[in-house]
Amino acid sequence: MRIIATAIKLSFKRIFAYKKNLLFIVLDQCFEIITVWLFWLSFLALDIQVASWQRRDMYVFIGFSLISTAFGYIYNADWEVGSSILNGDIDRYLVRPQNPLVMMTLEKINVLGFFLTSVAGITVVAVFAENAGGAIIGIVVCVIATFIISLFFYTIACLAFFIYRVDSLVQIFRALFTIAKYPLHGLNRIIRVSVTAFVPLAFIATIPTDYAGKHTDYHLLIYLVVSLIVMLGIHRIVWHLGRRVYESAN
Repeated sequence: MRIIATAIKLSFKRIFAYKKNLLFIVLDQCFEIITVWLFWLSFLALDIQVASWQRRDMYVFIGFSLISTAFGYIYNADWEVGSSILNGDIDRYLVRPQNPLVMMTLEKINVLGFFLTSVAGITVVAVFAENAGGAIIGIVVCVIATFIISLFFYTIACLAFFIYRVDSLVQIFRALFTIAKYPLHGLNRIIRVSVTAFVPLAFIATIPTDYAGKHTDYHLLIYLVVSLIVMLGIHRIVWHLGRRVYESAN
């Protein structure tokens, strides 16, 4: 807990390091939230219906998208992991008793972005959700799914132990995973099953929105738990195999 508290203090220290820029930093973070909101307002202006969703369900979907974005500000060190492996900077983490990946994550955490975006997302969900209990389950599901996707990118970054252009792989998968920003009910059944069972993109916003409405089909949570266990196992294997083949720059 002491390490986490120190990381949070350092994050705030970076924000307040140049007080003249503080207003612009806060405005930049707020504009990112407003950009998401305006995009979906323009989408709603087309009066597009998504399956059995009503307009308020689309607002809930926006809220879960913001919540996922907020927790993405915590797990945003995948590029740092890959680059530190390639240039040898990971040596300064390996000599510490703490987990190197945890330390890099804490050093890159964006506390301000997390706070503002999570408050906005939770507020939107709380205002428009029809089912309070389902909304709470949806938030938990959204956070776990975001962690799994982030862990996937950390695993890809750890491939830098074996290949050089790992940053290109990260960019490719990030482009593919942008599909999670949109409701997935209208997609082909094969694609919809793929982003539910194999890669839990549907659990980021689409399925939580269903839970916050009148849908209470919770058997899909089994897939989320299995995805979490499998991804943790794959990540652990890749990390340990990479540590074995890694040759210190020093």
